Amino acid sequence: MQHLGQSLSFGYARESCAWCDGSGDNLGSICAACDGKGKVLVRQPAKKCPMCGGDGKNAASLFLGQLCVLCGGRGWALALKE
Repeated sequence: MQHLGQSLSFGYARESCAWCDGSGDNLGSICAACDGKGKVLVRQPAKKCPMCGGDGKNAASLFLGQLCVLCGGRGWALALKE
């Protein structure tokens, strides 16, 4: 597997993680959506996740505070952890 900073990052740009608002922290813990980096790699052109509308929350869930099942809480369509 290649490092994402090399050829796989072509066509991707760093965007703020929706779950932690780019801080890398979520309620005193490392953000589960971005592994504490605050940024995620997003395929360009960037598009918000169609399921959560870009907020990273699972709107279909009865439980509050769950990551969106489609984007993993990142808030973007076609986003990867760095």
